[in-house]
Amino acid sequence: AWKPLTSPGGEASFKVEVAFAPALEFSLFSNGTTWPIELARSDALRVSDVHTPQHLRLARVPSADSMRVSWTSSLRDEAATVLWGSAPGSYMESRVAEVTTYFKDQLCGPPATDHGWSEPGWLYSVVIGPLVPLHGSSMFYIVGSDAMGWTENRNFSVPTPPGASKNLRFIALADMGVTYVDGAQYHWIEPFAINSSAFALDQEARRAEPSPGQGRVLDAVRQAVQTSSKGFELVLHVGDLAYATGYASKWDHFMSQIEPLSSRVPYMTAQGNHERDWPNSGSAIGGTDSGGECGVPTQARFRMPVPMRSQTQDQGWYSFEQGPVHFVMMNTEMSAFKGSAQYDFLVSDMAAVDRSKTPWVIFSGHRPMYSSSQALHGPDSSTASYDLQDGPWWPDVEELLVKYQVDLCLWGHVHNAEQTCPLARGKCVAAAGPGGYDAPVHAVIGNAGQSLSSFCLPDRPYCCCSALPPLCADACKALPPWSVWRMDSFGYSVIEVEGSTGLTMKFYQDCVGERDGGTMRSCTEFNKLVHSFTIRRRADLRGSSVE
Repeated sequence: AWKPLTSPGGEASFKVEVAFAPALEFSLFSNGTTWPIELARSDALRVSDVHTPQHLRLARVPSADSMRVSWTSSLRDEAATVLWGSAPGSYMESRVAEVTTYFKDQLCGPPATDHGWSEPGWLYSVVIGPLVPLHGSSMFYIVGSDAMGWTENRNFSVPTPPGASKNLRFIALADMGVTYVDGAQYHWIEPFAINSSAFALDQEARRAEPSPGQGRVLDAVRQAVQTSSKGFELVLHVGDLAYATGYASKWDHFMSQIEPLSSRVPYMTAQGNHERDWPNSGSAIGGTDSGGECGVPTQARFRMPVPMRSQTQDQGWYSFEQGPVHFVMMNTEMSAFKGSAQYDFLVSDMAAVDRSKTPWVIFSGHRPMYSSSQALHGPDSSTASYDLQDGPWWPDVEELLVKYQVDLCLWGHVHNAEQTCPLARGKCVAAAGPGGYDAPVHAVIGNAGQSLSSFCLPDRPYCCCSALPPLCADACKALPPWSVWRMDSFGYSVIEVEGSTGLTMKFYQDCVGERDGGTMRSCTEFNKLVHSFTIRRRADLRGSSVE
């Protein structure tokens, strides 16, 4: 990380979040960053609390009365433990954690295997439970050991068990990245990434108070979690997490950035192209978007409830249930053709859903099945539906979505937000009768912080599609009719499920103001609810309609 100096004297400050480094040095240099000339170097600085547990994160497991707790430390200690109980400081239960790490030779290529490498520390994880009292009650916990030190008290709510009469509220986002709050420059920074999680955290902690206008997506999500009067039970981050892309220190920044959120609610993730893709590493898409990480750092940090029979985080697909929802997460970087391991998982999983317990099925993955931005790349954008280059198996997968009556699909990858009509095979579908099932509604939510993908709209003073055939005016007319609503501004989404009768998705715009290409120049209004839709179902759980 570096900062430019504009005068021969003065000072610069840095927020250091890479606490596992044995020593840190600061250098003063001239002649730019391409061919720098070092002028002076500081003495080595050592971090005093280098062993303290950091990067606390929660994740769901198959059982609603248990929770996975994970953290990181520079010290390997087989005695590291989670203590938990139903009151602060009253920890009646304990469980020793498993400790793992990963090494440079497990990664796939540069920069992850050369100048981007730094030690990840030791990664601790353990499933705690059974959690008593029952769902909705606060559970308090600390992690650590006498050797590494103990964290301050944290708390989370016991997950809502499956049930058609239950309610559920959660946050969905994708393609966030890292914000350097001290203004330092790095290889890939996104100033609006930090805003999403901050809004959510603020809603959860402060409950009924309105969220302050701080802008920026991670901040927005943090605030939402802190201030919500209803409470959020989890975060769904559908791929492209830190954008570390082989620069390991960015994982430290990202994990610190989300910790106020991930230590309070389960932080459920998907693997995107910037986590997983690397040639000859097992990913089906190919490309070098992971910067040589090929999924290893992501899978080590975020242990999701993958099927027990697979015994590998690399496959990346999984499901879990909470309240009235059955969640299915696919791995869009792996094959999902009919007959593949992932396809077989999707069939067996969705066929076994008990809709009397979990009447809603929400399906997620990183690369979108439908996006009007992606459709413009097609040879005939007036009739294009899904982007087969990003998912040649979409016809096979969509057949399952319709067969098993999936209600909502959440996607990232494209850096904007969009809602479709109930959609199948590129066409809007109407229910056969009142309250009858129609088709999944698709929502792209890739606007959480990474530089925006602009839409070509008739009222725009510039042509965002000028580099693509057809020309902008033709492309504007050719946008597919299944695109109901779209927004190319930073933001996040909130999904509220009311028993078996209603599912509402709300889209929040982080910053309303002056646009500057793929980012925002200024903000006049923050965290604004700009769009929502509701899927209604009959009480017998068989029908649905979209308002």
